Amino acid sequence: RAYEGPALTSGQVHTVTRLARRARRYFATSAAEEIWNEFRPRFKDPLSNECMEGLGFLAMLLPTQALTTIESPQAAKWQGWAPDL
Repeated sequence: RAYEGPALTSGQVHTVTRLARRARRYFATSAAEEIWNEFRPRFKDPLSNECMEGLGFLAMLLPTQALTTIESPQAAKWQGWAPDL
């Protein structure tokens, strides 16, 4: 059995968070809508822990920057992802 103390777990969380934030700009144009649909049910009770976790996931995963056309000629603008807000 491997050691999984707090320092190791904290390092793993930090690494995965950094990876997600750096990778999100390469997500497909439909990713924002897919991510929103996945986490939207968590916002039924805004005072719950589940809602706060959902906010954290949205902040980490929602693609907020598309590649520029200089970096990728195929870069597309992000589509509307929350029409019901």
